[in-house]
Amino acid sequence: PATMDANMTGIQIGNIPPCIENHEQQPLMEETPSSGRSVGKVLLVTIFFVLAGAAVLAAVLSRPALTAAQLPLATALYPALTLGEQVDFCIFTHVGNPKMLPDILTYPLEDMVNSEGSRGMIVMYVMSKKEFAMALDYVNVVATAPKTPLPDELAKLHETCQKHMETANKNMQPVNRVRILTPFDLKDSLVSVRHRLGEQEFLKWFGHTTYDAPKFADALLRLRALGNDMPVFRFDIDVLFNKYTKNDISSIKKAVSIGIKDVKKCVDDPYVQTFLVSQQYSAVEASRSKDFNAWNEAYSTRANPAMLATLGTTNASQWKADGGWGHFAPTPDVLQQATDEQTMMEFYGLQKVDGNDVLQPTTPSSSEDAAQRSKENILKLGNAYIGANPSRAVISGAAFSVGPGVSIDMPPFIHTDLNIMWIDDHIFDRLTQEVAGTKRRPRPEGMGTARVVKARSQPFNLAKYTLEIYMPTLIYGIFMDAWVNNHTSSYLLKYRPSEIPKTDALDKEYAKLMASEAMGPWSQALGEVRTHGKMLTDAERKDVKEELWRASCERAKDVYWQWSKLPQPTIDGKPTATFAALWGTGRICQHENLKGYCNIDGFNKLGQGMVTPEWDKQAKDSPSRAKLPALDRSGFNPSLAEKVDQLIEAGIKHIEWTLIWPDVVQAIRDEMVGTVPSDLAYHNPVPVPELGALRDGAAAGGVLIPVIAALGAATRWS
Repeated sequence: PATMDANMTGIQIGNIPPCIENHEQQPLMEETPSSGRSVGKVLLVTIFFVLAGAAVLAAVLSRPALTAAQLPLATALYPALTLGEQVDFCIFTHVGNPKMLPDILTYPLEDMVNSEGSRGMIVMYVMSKKEFAMALDYVNVVATAPKTPLPDELAKLHETCQKHMETANKNMQPVNRVRILTPFDLKDSLVSVRHRLGEQEFLKWFGHTTYDAPKFADALLRLRALGNDMPVFRFDIDVLFNKYTKNDISSIKKAVSIGIKDVKKCVDDPYVQTFLVSQQYSAVEASRSKDFNAWNEAYSTRANPAMLATLGTTNASQWKADGGWGHFAPTPDVLQQATDEQTMMEFYGLQKVDGNDVLQPTTPSSSEDAAQRSKENILKLGNAYIGANPSRAVISGAAFSVGPGVSIDMPPFIHTDLNIMWIDDHIFDRLTQEVAGTKRRPRPEGMGTARVVKARSQPFNLAKYTLEIYMPTLIYGIFMDAWVNNHTSSYLLKYRPSEIPKTDALDKEYAKLMASEAMGPWSQALGEVRTHGKMLTDAERKDVKEELWRASCERAKDVYWQWSKLPQPTIDGKPTATFAALWGTGRICQHENLKGYCNIDGFNKLGQGMVTPEWDKQAKDSPSRAKLPALDRSGFNPSLAEKVDQLIEAGIKHIEWTLIWPDVVQAIRDEMVGTVPSDLAYHNPVPVPELGALRDGAAAGGVLIPVIAALGAATRWS
C-alpha cells in the first residue's frame, strides 16, 4: 500500500462508454382491463387477430423451425430487429500490448461480428503481466479505501483503450460491438472477490500474477454471460489478426458459425452435461508434408522438437558467450533442411490416408495382446500416446468454448510461473472428463470441423528457444497428461470411438476406461477434495506428491523410448537426430554445437535434457520400453527435477483453488446486470415498461404487424 500511494495520482477514471445496447425483450401486450370500447372496434380487433394469427400459423407450419442462430433474434422480436441488438456470440482475445491496437483496427472487424446470419461482439482484453499485478495491488487498497485514485499508468492505458474502442465502433452504430477492456474494467468484480476472501486469502490467490492472468478475464466473461444463450469463443491473437485474415476473414466467420452449432449440439444432447469444444488449426495438407511452413502453422504443438539439430539450426550465434540470448534468424533453406517428412509424421502420430486432403491420426494397434499393443502404439501414435492428439484435442486458441457447467465447476489454472503445454485446453478437458465422469460422452461426435490458421512467425534462436523453453514446456504438459489418467491404455480416450479398431480385447479395454471414476493421481485427489469439500491433510498431500512423481517418472520413460526411436535422416553425410531425441535422452552435450550446456556455467541447464547421461547409459541398449531401467528423481536432469517439484506444488495448489472457486464465481456473478463492462446491458438499463391497455384496433395492429415482420425476418421468409 505504501508503494501504491507513491504511485497514485489524482486521476479518477469513470466507466468506459457502453458497448452494447440493452438486450431485453419488451412486453408486446399488457393484459389490463379495456372497458368502454365500442362493439365495432372490438369486432375489428378480433377479426384482425384471427386473420393475422391464421396467417402466422399457416406460415409456421409450412416453414422449417428456427435455427439456433435465429432464436435470439426471434425472441427479442421487434425491438431486436429495430435496434440491431442481436448478439449470438462473443469473441474473446488477449492483446498483450496496446501498441498493437492501431493495426488491429485496420482489420475487417465489422465483418468479423457478422458470421453467416449470426451477429456478435468482440472483447479484446488489453493487459500485460505487470499491469495486472498493478491492478491487483490497487484492488487490495481500494477495498478498504474506495476513493483511492487509479495509478497513473493504468489510467493512461484505460484512456488509450477507450479512444481505440470509440474508433472501432464508428461504423457499427447504434450498437457498439467492439469492446476493448483493461484490468480496471475488472475492478468491481475483483473488489467483490477481495471482500469475500479477505486480505490474506486474496493476496494468497491473486497476489502473484503469472503469464496466465488473462484466463481470469476469460473466465469472468463466461461467468457473466451465463443465463444468456451466447457462447464465448476464445481465439489467440495471432489466429484472429494475421496476414491471412487481413483481407479475408472467412475462416474466422466459419469457425464461429460452426462453433455456434457445436455448442447448441452439446446443449441439446441429454447425455452431455458439461463440455468444452473448439475448432482446429489448419493441419498439414498431404501435398505439403515436406514443407516447414506447413508444419509451423498446423497444430497447437509446435514442430520445433521434431526438427533436426543440424549445424544450421544449432548455429552458435544464438548464444552469447555467457549463455545469454544471441541473435540468430535461420534462413528458409536452413529450416527446410531440418524438416523431414517421416520424422514429423512419427513425432505427431500422423499418416497419409487416401481420400483425405490433410494428414490423419495413425490408427491404434488392433492386436489382441496388451503388451503387443503397447509396443506398437508407443512408436506409431506419437503425441497422442504421451500427450494431446494433434488432430482431435481441443485448442484454446481456435474458437474455444467452455460450457456453463465447466465454467462454474472448474477454475482456470493460473497459479504458476511455469509455461505448461495444453494446460488450458487438452489438460483442462481431460481433467474435467475424469472428475465429472463424462468420458463416455464428453461431447457429440463430429465437433470442431472448421479450421483456422495459427500464423506463427518464423523461429528465432531456434535451438536455444527449443531446448531451454519449449522442451520443458512440452514435458510439463506430458507429465500432467499422465497425472490426469495414467492407465496403460489412456491414449485410447484421445481418439474418436469410430477411429479405434473393434476387437474383443479393445472392447474390454475401452469399457474399463469408461468407468465413472478418475484414473490419475491428480484427478483422483481433486475428485476426493471436491467430494468432501475440504483440502488434503498433510499426510494426504505428501502421498499425492509421491504419486505425481511416480507418474512423471513412468511417463518420462515413455517419452525417452518414443523420442529415442525417431528417424535420424542423413544430413551432410551424418545421421542427424531431432531436438526431441537429443533432449529426451540427455545427449545434448554430445552435439558439437551444444556442448556449452555442459561446459559453461551461464547456460540454462534445462537445456541439457530430460534425464542424466548416466541414466541414458543404462537405458540406451534396452530391447524394449518394458525393459528400461527404473527411473526416479535421481535419474532426472537436476534442473528439470526442481521444475517438476514446482509443477507438483502448482498441481496441489490448484486442488485447493478449486475449493475457493465457488466464492469467486459468486463474487463475479454478484455484480448487478449491466454494471460490468463485459455485460450486454452495460450502462444501458432496461427501460421501465409502459403501462396501460391497447385502446383501439390501430394500436393492436401497430404491435402485431412488427411481430409478423419480425418472425418473417427471423426465418428469412420472402
